[in-house]
Amino acid sequence: MPTFHTMLAFERDYKRLSPQQQAQFVDCLKKFVSDLQDMEAGRRHNVRQD
Repeated sequence: MPTFHTMLAFERDYKRLSPQQQAQFVDCLKKFVSDLQDMEAGRRHNVRQD
């Protein structure tokens, strides 16, 4: 069972990105998810600086 749902507009826009832009997006998404997990666990108090 999927744990997320994407909108068709997102899928269309993502496919239009260059491979480099897609890689940058995935990297940022991983950092964002990591920050959310840290925040939920009480380990995150500051905003990411990188």
